[in-house]
Order: sequence, then C-alpha cells, then structure tokens
Amino acid sequence: MSKVNHISVSYNWVFVCLLFCICSSTLLAQVPAQMESHSYAIKADIDLLGESLQNIKIDTIGNSDRLTDVALLLKQGELHITYTLSDNIPKEERNGEYNIHAVISVNDDELHIRPDKILGDYGKGISTHDGFRRTFIVTDLIEDYVTLEGQLTIQLNISYTYQVVLDFDFNCNDKPKFTTGQRIPYLIGGVVGAGLGVWGIVIEAEAQDKYDQYKSQINDDTVLFDEANREHKSAQALMIAGGAIIVTDAVLYLIRSKKYKKRKKIYDKYCPNDISFRPVIELPGVARPSGSVGLAMHYTF
Repeated sequence: MSKVNHISVSYNWVFVCLLFCICSSTLLAQVPAQMESHSYAIKADIDLLGESLQNIKIDTIGNSDRLTDVALLLKQGELHITYTLSDNIPKEERNGEYNIHAVISVNDDELHIRPDKILGDYGKGISTHDGFRRTFIVTDLIEDYVTLEGQLTIQLNISYTYQVVLDFDFNCNDKPKFTTGQRIPYLIGGVVGAGLGVWGIVIEAEAQDKYDQYKSQINDDTVLFDEANREHKSAQALMIAGGAIIVTDAVLYLIRSKKYKKRKKIYDKYCPNDISFRPVIELPGVARPSGSVGLAMHYTF
C-alpha cells in the first residue's frame, strides 16, 4: 500500500515539473528576443610599415550608448581596437549578448580578413559579465598585405540581443487595460464613502439640535439627551466608515493605476506592436563595397 502511494507522489512531482516547464516556455514565447543594432564609423590615416595612425575620427551612426570610448592602436603590424560596453542597461536586459563585427577598408578597398586573424573580444557571445573594457586585434596585417597606406575606414557594427523575462502572469497577447468600466467601481466606492460621510454630518447636526433642545428645556427629561447621544454615536460611526472607505478606495485605485502603468510600459517596450518590411537597395560604398539588395524589417516597440 505504501509503495502505491510513493508512486502516486512521484507522478505528481513529474506533473508539477512538466507544468512549470510549459509555463516557463510559454512565458518566453510571449516576449520575443529583442535586438538593437548600432554602427560606428572610424577613420584614420594609416601607414602600416611606419606604424602610424593619425587624424583618428570616430562617429556614431544614429543614437547609441551601448558602446563608448572606442580607441585605435597600431602596434607591431597589428591593429588594436578597444571599446567599452555600456553598464547603463536596465535590469531586465542584462542577460543579453553583444555581437561585434567590423568591415575594414583602406582607400575604399575592403580588406577581406579571415575570421581566424581577428583575436579577442570579437564576434558573437560577448557579455558584460566578464567586464566592460574590451579589445580585439587584427593580426598579420604585414604578412597578408605587406603595406597599407592611406585612408583607413572601419565600420564597427554592434548588435545587442537579449531575452526579457517578465512576470508569469504577463502576456504579450493581452494588452494591459484600465478602462472606464474598470475605473467605475472605484468611483462608486468614493461616492459611497462620501455619501456615508455626508449622512453622518447631517445626523450629527440633528443630534446637536436635540442636545441644544435638551439643555433649553425646563424639566429634567432625558429622552432628548438619549436620542442626541445615540445619533451622535451613529454619526461618528458613519463618518469613520465613510472616511475609511474613501481612503481604502483611493489606495486600491493608486495601486491598480500604478500596476497598469508599469505593465503598459513593459508592453510598449517589449511586445511587438508593429512589424513591417520594406525593400532595400544599397549602392556599393565604403561600408558595403559590393552593395546589398533585400528586405529591411522595421520593428516598433
């Protein structure tokens, strides 16, 4: 008998684990992986044999604070590119990875550098967990190109991909709402609380009138005093109840409103609202000497 119970408990644990996995995977599926892309144009006058880099100019293409403090150094025939990853990343985005890619050209002629010739913090899977100041090195330039002299251009492209993990009850298919209909109960609560307060004030005024009558009477009849006392207590109870309802209603409304604004902010940032495609035709240039043809996806969030 005990053996059967043990097996039943085991199956229950398996069911719970499966349910947790399903819920977790559903959560991740609800919020797609996010990606940001930025580019940096780096230009300098290079003399490889003379180990000289002059007139270095670095421009950010678009607005980006993901990568800063880019620096160049030419040393023993190797090109050192140093950069700093931003530490100004929201908490829910810190599990992401950078992808660093460079297109290098001299006098508008692209250098087709083999991936194994680039060492250090380059390519995919670069994380801030291992530090923020990074360097990658383009090696064997003298062996591969003998001499390089003229205008050096580096198109440094970075992308940051991260998976946002949100609360278990958050669903991108269910846009946060706080409609007029949902606000009405709070309005009714406020009206009820105010009504009780006003009712209490009216009864308190009546109690005061009866107490004044009691004080002005000649005989020593306590009927008016007892009535005034009862009404006074009732008025106090009504005003206290009305005030408590108003305060509770206001607190609950503020909590609901704050939760709605927080979830709306998350929804607007991480849930896809508008995805559109447009054809792209780029003529050959410094960044892409061969040009490009394809589709660009515009993602608004």
